[in-house]
Order: sequence, then C-alpha cells, then structure tokens
Amino acid sequence: MFVYQFILEVQDGCSTYEHKEFVLAQNDAIASRFAREFARHWRPNATYDAELDIYSAPEGWPQWTLAQCKPITHLIVPIAGQWSNVRVALVPESQATP
Repeated sequence: MFVYQFILEVQDGCSTYEHKEFVLAQNDAIASRFAREFARHWRPNATYDAELDIYSAPEGWPQWTLAQCKPITHLIVPIAGQWSNVRVALVPESQATP
C-alpha cells in the first residue's frame, strides 16, 4: 500500500486555493479512481463538465478540478522553535516495525 496525495484546485469567485487530501491505495489507478470519486462528491449535488473537466456546486460556485494525484513517501515539515525544516518518511503502520 502507498500513501497518495491528491489536490483539488478550487475557484470560489475571485479566490483560488488548493484543497489537499491523502489516501492509502494499492496502486495509481485505485488512488486516482478514489480521488475522482472524492472530487465528484466533495460538495453535495455537484455537476461535472467532462469537456472542461470541472466540477461545480449547484449554485455555480465554487468550481474545482482534480489537479493531481501522486504517491508520496516523504513530507517536509517545519521544526517547532527553529527556522528550519526536516524531511519525514511516511510508512504505513502495518509495514512499520515496532
């Protein structure tokens, strides 16, 4: 199993932002399918424009698209009280040794 991060690019009127999520999946295809389903149900009663690859809330805003879905093995996180970062490995608990 691998950890994947997928990102929805969201436009809500004048503002644009990213909504990030994580999923554990056996492979890229399963992770991508999950991310698409998540995007489709992110807001209730969303519609999908296949030509533009954009989801929309019933009132028209916000609109979003699935920007990426990729496996990740590390995160870069800040160290509290310091002006530095550290790279942290991600290991599913079922694969970690005690």
